[in-house]
Amino acid sequence: MKPKEEHTHMFVHVKDKIFLNSKRILTFSQKENIYDMSNVNMGPSVAYKYMKESSGGFENTGAIRINTINFIRDWIEFIRE
Repeated sequence: MKPKEEHTHMFVHVKDKIFLNSKRILTFSQKENIYDMSNVNMGPSVAYKYMKESSGGFENTGAIRINTINFIRDWIEFIRE
């Protein structure tokens, strides 16, 4: 019987956990704000910059810019269907 292998190190450094896909989640109010901004022709990048500034910085947003882009993309695809 083989001995059970265990990891002796962290997979991800604590300060980098905010970049994990499982940790990057847009809240309902953030989605609502992004949607409202897109209705007045503000792009997802501008919406993310606003979200980042209003929440007090990147580490407090809970998402990255690509999450806002993907949300708009998915919303447009949902409307098309």
